[in-house]
Amino acid sequence: MTTTKKPQGRPQNRDLDHAITTAATELLGEMSLSALSMELVAQRAGVGKPTLYRRWPSKGALVIDVLASIAPPIQLPPTGDLRTTLRAAVVGFHRALLDTGLAHVLYGLVGETLIDPDLAARFREHYLRPRIDPIMAALRQGIADGLVRADLDLSLVHHLVFGPMMHSWLLDEKPMDDQQANALFDEIWTVISAR
Repeated sequence: MTTTKKPQGRPQNRDLDHAITTAATELLGEMSLSALSMELVAQRAGVGKPTLYRRWPSKGALVIDVLASIAPPIQLPPTGDLRTTLRAAVVGFHRALLDTGLAHVLYGLVGETLIDPDLAARFREHYLRPRIDPIMAALRQGIADGLVRADLDLSLVHHLVFGPMMHSWLLDEKPMDDQQANALFDEIWTVISAR
């Protein structure tokens, strides 16, 4: 006799998930990350706090998913020109974050990951990797094609690419504009190019 296993747990309600992430996005546009609370999100979404905690273990986890949903992973356009492709990816990453109006949330979240290892792991897995890995894959292909220096330490290159964007915000108290992001890429290309 065969038995059919029933699915474990309550099925996710996509409409409810959307209402919660929308509420969190709206609130993050109105306040700092530190001022945001799960209680405020629940009130705005019209749900109870247990509903949030069944989906996200913490405020930080919810915010990571919000950022990931509104600033999509990097898409590398098939330009046939590695330099153009990488420029579009790097500047596009920067632009996508600014266009959301929530860059301040990302930087606040980075601070929280320094004291919460579980949140840091989730941040790397759900937000950073889908945005950094395509660029690293393109660089590895560039090395194979002889376009990028073979002696590069690729584990350091992504710091070279993304680190200055963070540093600009902290030092200049404002994000880079598109002109600065393009200029940054030009400087990076002179370092990594094999030609």
